[in-house]
Amino acid sequence: MFLLGVNTSVAVQVFMLFVLLNDTFFQRRPYCIF
Repeated sequence: MFLLGVNTSVAVQVFMLFVLLNDTFFQRRPYCIF
């Protein structure tokens, strides 16, 4: 369970980082989906 919690927190951090990168991409290219 401890490893599962660590993996979940890491996945959430990676997802948040991906969202931040997407925000910068959207600001540069509004037509870009990914």
